[in-house]
Amino acid sequence: MLTTSAIPAAVDPREFLADQGLFGPSDDQIAAAGRVLVAAQDTVETATGRPLGARAVEFAAIAGLGCRWFSPVAPMAEVTSITWSHRGSAPVLVDPAGYWLEAAHDEPQIVFDAAALSAIADGARLTIAATVGADLETSRSAAVQAVRLIAGEWFNAALAVEEFNAARLSMGAWRLIKQARYRRPAEWDSA
Repeated sequence: MLTTSAIPAAVDPREFLADQGLFGPSDDQIAAAGRVLVAAQDTVETATGRPLGARAVEFAAIAGLGCRWFSPVAPMAEVTSITWSHRGSAPVLVDPAGYWLEAAHDEPQIVFDAAALSAIADGARLTIAATVGADLETSRSAAVQAVRLIAGEWFNAALAVEEFNAARLSMGAWRLIKQARYRRPAEWDSA
């Protein structure tokens, strides 16, 4: 998945610092908190398969493996375009009337009709442009809370004197991540 637009922050650095008990933070503290929050958000999004905040992306897939393609992330707000190319040919736009999005919020899948599939060469590279991720106002609170917990652990570890293992996440963070996790059932299906 290639992200082609800005990734919105799930947690504001100033709010995060206030949660950590730092009021009136310096610019350096805000920047440091921002970096920790970006890393924590990336960790949670990767672990859950649910982008926090809408963004434009592109997926690559190989055609000819079925008529139903499952997105590796959820939710998917819209399919912007689908193109295909084969053996170095110029990209060909797939007619939007030849495919549709189903179960966009829970298990996003793009279904191709027979006419669209017959126009695409088997083994061709598909490029699927889409908007994924929920609006931050409606994003799963468990995932956003996991970002806050993980960032708090990492931020406080940088301030701590004793040794800290940042590679291990707390039990609370893992439970929140598991609540929000999405896994696609397959890449392609023939049904």
